[in-house]
Amino acid sequence: AQDKMSVNEKSVERPVKNSERKREEDNEEFPLKNSKREREENSDDCPLKDSKRKREEDSDDCPLKDSERNREEGSDDCPLKNSKRKREEDSDDCPLKDSKRKREEDSDDCPLKDSKRKREEDSEVFLLKNSKRKREEGIEDRPMKNNKREREDEET
Repeated sequence: AQDKMSVNEKSVERPVKNSERKREEDNEEFPLKNSKREREENSDDCPLKDSKRKREEDSDDCPLKDSERNREEGSDDCPLKNSKRKREEDSDDCPLKDSKRKREEDSDDCPLKDSKRKREEDSEVFLLKNSKRKREEGIEDRPMKNNKREREDEET
């Protein structure tokens, strides 16, 4: 019985259980957890984090960020933003914007706007509007409507 007791006491302090407790309390001897902490605290030893910081701080070494800054400042090295600015500032060189301004300012040169104004001002030229006014005033010269009324008169 005493032999069994001493075996039980020894099994309480198993080396496996002890090493598990040691890993949780003292992660100096737990290489995975330790290396993770090292990467987070000291990014000089972590090439991924270091290169990311370098890109954010020092955009001269990062061609992507450098070209992005050029676009935002509107520098001459960025053809996309430069050509967009040219279109907005100098509409004489931009046929699209120029023709749009011409239509809005000078409606005599713009057949679309001119014909629209003619229709609204002069309803005699605008047949649909004219026929609508005739119907409202009671002058009904539409053959379908007349035929319908004639049929109703014949039925009564």
